[in-house]
Amino acid sequence: MSSAGSPGDPGVSRERIARLLGRGAARAKTDSGPRAQSIPATESQPGTHTSGDPVDLEESVGPAGDYLARCTEFERDTLHGSWRLGEVDGLDPGAFALLCGDASLADLDPERAVYLDTETTGLSGGAGTWVFMVGLGWFEGGAFKVWQGFLGGPEQEAALLAEVARRIADAQAVVSFFGKSFDRHRLEDKMRIVGVDSPFEGLPHLDLYHPMRRVNGGQFENDRLQTLERGLLGLEREQDLPGSMAPEAWFDYLAERPHRLEGVFHHNLLDVLSLVTLTAHLGFTLAEQRPGAGKGGEALAGCPARRAWAVGRALWTSGQRAEALEWMGRGLDRLGEGGEECRDWQWLLAESLRLEGRVDAARAALAALTRGKAARDGLALLAHEALAKLHEHALGDPDGAAEWTREAIALRVGLTPRASGVPTPGDLEHRLERLTLKAAAAREEVARRQQQSTEHVQ
Repeated sequence: MSSAGSPGDPGVSRERIARLLGRGAARAKTDSGPRAQSIPATESQPGTHTSGDPVDLEESVGPAGDYLARCTEFERDTLHGSWRLGEVDGLDPGAFALLCGDASLADLDPERAVYLDTETTGLSGGAGTWVFMVGLGWFEGGAFKVWQGFLGGPEQEAALLAEVARRIADAQAVVSFFGKSFDRHRLEDKMRIVGVDSPFEGLPHLDLYHPMRRVNGGQFENDRLQTLERGLLGLEREQDLPGSMAPEAWFDYLAERPHRLEGVFHHNLLDVLSLVTLTAHLGFTLAEQRPGAGKGGEALAGCPARRAWAVGRALWTSGQRAEALEWMGRGLDRLGEGGEECRDWQWLLAESLRLEGRVDAARAALAALTRGKAARDGLALLAHEALAKLHEHALGDPDGAAEWTREAIALRVGLTPRASGVPTPGDLEHRLERLTLKAAAAREEVARRQQQSTEHVQ
């Protein structure tokens, strides 16, 4: 990095740190607490440049020294999109454990969790990446509070990280979006360098990205946070500063150039608030509706078919097979007929039914894959093979098994399979040869028993 604007240059930041700390101390004498707001707002347009120091920064003394932060308070009924922050009340944390495959989340209380989002100078870890803003939100005293720790210069790093660690460790759990893969590791990298113990060990961590992708993946153009905000929360960000521009804003500030830090604060604040409302949305997945004034509540935004299918697959993985099949069937019914995705789901449901020993239901599901205009693909071939196995082993019908195998051989000619694991022509011919001999032997055995029965009567 060049000396101008480099966060490692103490000459750039010492004077600014002293000025910020002095101003924060003066403000602390007159301010009684965090500002209350009904909606997220900024002092200026998020995308515009401002000069000087960010507004409303306050100085406090933590376990490792002085740090800077902006504190904002919201009422529980504050709307963020079409959801209120307080709608986390009454959700089912069992949805978190199920959809994340993490039993430690089964008792997660969203009112005792800390909601985490960071702004950094890069995606890689280590000493070269600076975590210059940490947004933490939590419920307290009937309100939702957002604390945004800010790195005014490198001298504050240890103090800021120590305070972040203390606040996270005081919570029952952590909620983030892609935080298990990014935010946590960037913070732990820097904490390790400055000698601060990680607060994450043993703390339940709900990373919303993964379960949200399972439940809603494929119905939107991507799985990014702001895409889910629009599709599930009804939130349209106006004049939001992209997160990719946050590092430039911080470096401009360090170099005492006009900067867009107010936009970064606003962006980070919206991210934290979205963690709360997305947590609420996810927590009502199993109920498939949110509490509302109308009878029976209000249906959740999102694709009901994908939601039901995701719950079914998660239940199957967790060993709750009967419930899984109900949800999977519900998802397939909602999806309707037609399309590759529908056939993929039909195949998975049929295989699940077969594994559970529900022979008649499995036969019906597999037979559905062999009918219709689309029934000349790899899944149809797999269905023919599976039906042959069912007839041979579950039904004791080698003649029926041989007939399904003959149809599979005819289907296999000129077919370019779309599914993996489809049988080769040689496999099918070998199966048919074996089944033909087995069917002949079975007929001979029946004939022999009939002959014996006739002789016994005579």
